Amino acid sequence: MLYSNYDSTLEDIDTKPAVRLGRRLIKGMREAAAQSIVEARRKAPFTSAEDLSLRARLDQPVMKLLAGGDALMSLSGQPPLLRCCAVCAQGGP
Repeated sequence: MLYSNYDSTLEDIDTKPAVRLGRRLIKGMREAAAQSIVEARRKAPFTSAEDLSLRARLDQPVMKLLAGGDALMSLSGQPPLLRCCAVCAQGGP
């Protein structure tokens, strides 16, 4: 969530090539939602799943896709589906 884009990218990490998987690999993820995440992230890093959902204007189905694809792991120590459910239960998108 903190670095990935819609497409996968090849990057140098510690002088070794690495593939950063893109969000397009999450089944059902639309490019418009992924671009919304990238645009919001440019302004400031996300601090939580709730921050992500609010600033990127993601609805509950998209948050569930991200949680199911383990894309929210970097935002909390909780299991991904619990994070998503907690955000949605608190009135998030």
